[in-house]
Amino acid sequence: MKAPDAKFDGVNLLPFLTGKTVDAPHDTLYWRFGQRYAIRHGDWKYVREGKGPFELFNLASDIGEKNDLSASRPDKVKELRDMLKKWDSELKEPLWSPPTTGPRKPID
Repeated sequence: MKAPDAKFDGVNLLPFLTGKTVDAPHDTLYWRFGQRYAIRHGDWKYVREGKGPFELFNLASDIGEKNDLSASRPDKVKELRDMLKKWDSELKEPLWSPPTTGPRKPID
């Protein structure tokens, strides 16, 4: 049973799976696991794998994520970083960290 003050961060995918709804279920997708973060907003993906730097990809023209555009698109980096930081600030701290990644590194 759902607590009255419970907040869910997802959507019911059943209408999308059954074909009752054909729109995209999310405008923006967020992901966090240990040191790994990602946000996909439209055709853009801003991602950090492990302790490395964030990278920016345009998935419409680079589905294989081979061309990091972060240096040439600082405006898009700022937009997605701000969205990711806001989302991350609303989450509770994890009760555990994946053993291979160690403590979370903040989004800078």
